[in-house]
Amino acid sequence: MSVADWAVSQISWARAQSWITPSAASVCFHDLDWMIEAVAKFGRFAKTLPTTLIHGDTHLGNLYVDVDG
Repeated sequence: MSVADWAVSQISWARAQSWITPSAASVCFHDLDWMIEAVAKFGRFAKTLPTTLIHGDTHLGNLYVDVDG
């Protein structure tokens, strides 16, 4: 099972829903079918972009600008 398959499986979806405060997330995020399509759209979009590494430590000290901008 791929990570994407696991992320949208019925079991993990039910667990994730128990963590969400309903008023803290758009109702779109409560809909498994919407999420499956959104993840698929994002995957298709991501394939059109250059490969990028984001390590999650976002601050100005980790901002790099090269000659191409």
